[in-house]
Amino acid sequence: MTSKVHDAMHGDALEVEEGGVITVKSGGRLNLESGARLELAGSDLAAEFAKIDAMTPVTAELNTLAGIVASATMASTPASGSCAVQLTLKDSAGATMARKTAGLLYVSNAGGTAIAGATSVAVLTNGAIEELVAGKVDLFISSAAGLLGFTLTAAAGSYYASLVLPNGSVITTAAIVVNA
Repeated sequence: MTSKVHDAMHGDALEVEEGGVITVKSGGRLNLESGARLELAGSDLAAEFAKIDAMTPVTAELNTLAGIVASATMASTPASGSCAVQLTLKDSAGATMARKTAGLLYVSNAGGTAIAGATSVAVLTNGAIEELVAGKVDLFISSAAGLLGFTLTAAAGSYYASLVLPNGSVITTAAIVVNA
């Protein structure tokens, strides 16, 4: 059998022929001295790892979807059969999210469970809403300022807006009251 690994001594290169393998046994190490480079298919791994090490996470980036909340402002005197709602999306630090955010919107009970019933949601101001399943699920896109305004039309009672965010978390607003 022909050796596919050639010994290297005194500054010679260690060659591993096609199909050859270098195995570092349990407890062993592969040491690269100062100035040495480890390359994989022509990529300088040390340089790539240095780029990762140089990254500094910014708190604002980490807060983008972590702990997001939606504060809701309702009309002070809701109309009969409907209520105007303004949502402000905020990150975990309590700062308004100054970016568009998209997700799903559905009308729910206080626990976030969808309500089967005659309700409809229509964009009022700020953002966009597209109905996906009539009376049940809508796609929302907030404004670049993190705002979403809509009108909820339903029978008299208390309702909640639940938003499914891109990271899969669900947030539910305070009660939205529709007068008789």
